[in-house]
Amino acid sequence: MLYSPVISTPTDTIVWETVGSPECLDPHVDYDTFGALLFFNVYETLFTYPWDSNDSTPSIPLLAEDLAISADGLNYTFTLRQGIRFHDGTPFNASCVKYSFERVMAIFDRDGPAWILAEPILGGQAVEDAVYAYGEGSPQHVSNYTAWKATNDAGTGAIVVLSTYVVRLRLANAYSPFLAAITCEVGAMMSPSWVEANGGAEIGAHNTNADLNTCGTGPYMVAEWVPDSYIRLELNPFYWRASEAKADNPKAGNCTSVFIMTNNLADDRILHLKGGSSDGGDWPVSLSGEIWNGVNGSNGDGTLKSKVPGIKLWCQ
Repeated sequence: MLYSPVISTPTDTIVWETVGSPECLDPHVDYDTFGALLFFNVYETLFTYPWDSNDSTPSIPLLAEDLAISADGLNYTFTLRQGIRFHDGTPFNASCVKYSFERVMAIFDRDGPAWILAEPILGGQAVEDAVYAYGEGSPQHVSNYTAWKATNDAGTGAIVVLSTYVVRLRLANAYSPFLAAITCEVGAMMSPSWVEANGGAEIGAHNTNADLNTCGTGPYMVAEWVPDSYIRLELNPFYWRASEAKADNPKAGNCTSVFIMTNNLADDRILHLKGGSSDGGDWPVSLSGEIWNGVNGSNGDGTLKSKVPGIKLWCQ
């Protein structure tokens, strides 16, 4: 049901109003800010960032449990957590990591994030060069990708499954930001069985189903998307981190529904926020005088800088 910002939102629902709309719902293809807002709640990566912090170092194991980096900086060996399932029930393991990263390289949308993975990883540059020189799905792309994947399958390439829950990634050269690179959306883990049941991974082409739907391991699932209008997320009732999250924050999981609304009119977004029919949103700097009281320094609990009662403000 289309959300109408008329009354106050339910206590178990978050309504967030922002600008624009994602190009699609595939984290291996989409490359915009809206998509990032969505994907980090639906899909997960091997590592992530410290919770409740501005620290930009991906130092927290997420789907991975442990990481060993070789002395020469070329080999990243991930030991994965066990007992995690995708939204379709597929168990997460090392084969899923291999599949997800190979899918990025197979599709390789030139306007997407694939280059973030391709450039540091062993053999990836040849695949990227073929795509940018001849196009996605060109004979050169097909040939270079097929040869690259064959080395992975043989156990001599960039992505090698060492056991059910251990996978090794090998780089072409030592590259210290590599972990940060695959903590971007390009490193999102996607259910292989779901992809294969809905069109599979075709070299140089989008998967229509994955463009419109999602299947990750994250705390929320996309229940509905009306392009240029809203995306509705629903809580994943079987989320693997639920107990741990509640131990850290007893209120974790209390929001069972999230509406991410497209509203390109700044005045409307501000009106809805002031009226209580949205919970947060994009407030343009040009209109900061309507909410910011001019105080600098600490944000505290969000009330120190806001001059609008009932609205919290976090800003630089």
